Amino acid sequence: MTDIKEFLKKSLNQIGIDDNEISESSKLKNDFELDSTEMVDFVLSIKKEYGISLNLAKNDDFSFQQIAKMIDNELKK
Repeated sequence: MTDIKEFLKKSLNQIGIDDNEISESSKLKNDFELDSTEMVDFVLSIKKEYGISLNLAKNDDFSFQQIAKMIDNELKK
């Protein structure tokens, strides 16, 4: 799962989020304040890297750790 977290950090860095802002409990909307375009870019980067689609556009606010687990679970299917 370390590789997944490193990829997620890299993707967030490309959106403009600094490493020092990223923690396991950081939330995409509340902590990073991603707008809809940034959220789409983030989801597309996950799809491109792992070939999976995550529905992160719901009203739920997912943490960095939750997203890493979601990707890991999808890859195990």
